[in-house]
Amino acid sequence: MLDAPGGPDVGGAPMIGATNDLPRIGGAYALLIETRSPAAIVLRGVSFGLEPGEYLYCGSARGPGGIRARVGRHARKKKALRWHIDRLTGIGRVRGVIIAPGGTECALFARFAAFEGAVVPAPGFGSSDCRHCPSHLLRIDGLIANARELPLEPSENLVLGAGNSRAAT
Repeated sequence: MLDAPGGPDVGGAPMIGATNDLPRIGGAYALLIETRSPAAIVLRGVSFGLEPGEYLYCGSARGPGGIRARVGRHARKKKALRWHIDRLTGIGRVRGVIIAPGGTECALFARFAAFEGAVVPAPGFGSSDCRHCPSHLLRIDGLIANARELPLEPSENLVLGAGNSRAAT
């Protein structure tokens, strides 16, 4: 669960306090992840060094349980390593999420990749089945501290949390 304090409306929509409050519908999400130590991630035999910092990962949730189930899984520390992002959430903390019901991960990535200072730290990360994006992972320092100022679409919500814990069911 992402334990977020109550807060003001963000992006025209109210903040959501926990993964249990996330919708069970399909769509896209962007995880705000903080790492405090360097990590080596291996993708298809290529090793990428990730420095400590703030990362934004764009993903989709189209299966059973929708956004709630997928974000809840990512927020758990103990899980099978199934997707690229599992390697990063295993060493970092999910500090927040932007949810886009009905949205796409590629649209979220394109928007955030245009931010000043956004860098693709690992080409192909989370996008092995995507023909459009160079990656679905960005490093954007200052992202978490400035999250309330992110320009969100009217259908999007920002969820700020205290970190990883158990998933919503």
